[in-house]
Amino acid sequence: MTYKVKERQTIFDVALEACGAWTAAYAIAEENNRSLTDDLVAGEVLELPAVVDSRVVEYFRQDGTSPATSITAEETSTLLYGGEGVDFWRIGFEFIIS
Repeated sequence: MTYKVKERQTIFDVALEACGAWTAAYAIAEENNRSLTDDLVAGEVLELPAVVDSRVVEYFRQDGTSPATSITAEETSTLLYGGEGVDFWRIGFEFIIS
């Protein structure tokens, strides 16, 4: 069985949607000669192991949603270094308590 990767998906997202459990990510990585942390490209096709939990797979099919948790290097940099406002302030640095 194969799976076509969607935008912003990780191997863990694919494992959850297509196999029903995040633990299938290890088998997906092995079958596709990939690392668990490799960035996936939308449209690439991955070989899949057997389904672990068909109830979860069916849920995503019926709901019409797909998990997609990947963030770009630019987004990571913004979160770590360039964000603005209270969501990005660190206590003792940008947010001073007196």
